[in-house]
Amino acid sequence: MTQNESEPAKFIRELKDKSSLLVFYDNQSYAKSLGFLFLDIGLRSGHMCLYLSCEATHNVEADMASAGIDVAGYKASNSLKIHNITNHRKDQISKLIEEFVKNAKEHSRIILQHDRFTRAQQQDLLSLEEYIQTLFEKHDISVLKIYNTEFLDNAKFMQQIINMHEYTIFAPDFGKGIVIKMK
Repeated sequence: MTQNESEPAKFIRELKDKSSLLVFYDNQSYAKSLGFLFLDIGLRSGHMCLYLSCEATHNVEADMASAGIDVAGYKASNSLKIHNITNHRKDQISKLIEEFVKNAKEHSRIILQHDRFTRAQQQDLLSLEEYIQTLFEKHDISVLKIYNTEFLDNAKFMQQIINMHEYTIFAPDFGKGIVIKMK
């Protein structure tokens, strides 16, 4: 750990077992760096990784490469899958995740970043969260879900999501944040 490393980054770096993590963020670059850290550690450990985001795939790949991740190498070895889910329905996202888990090796990681969503989409997100948690319980996968706090104006929705995960990370900005064990 570097002297300026935040508690969330240190926590992710020291994870040993399969985990279900939830991140709430204000600064998207910080959230992305935590997601990439989780991803990179998994890839370096030989895990297959799935990264789902509302951002254009080529932008995600460029950001990953800038963070030091060998995107081309991991994609060539089939260890890394990246999908833009902006125009996907809940059932399409579930199918992507189901196929990934079915084809994954022993241990795998799923990173799902929700940058923008409406109140109307919250029920679909809850259903997707429940589905991923079911997979988490049945398979050797670790999951990291990332939510932008700007779109979280429903306390009941937030509480339902928090209750599904082992750990909740509040990561407002670089060098700041806390990790709370939920289960």
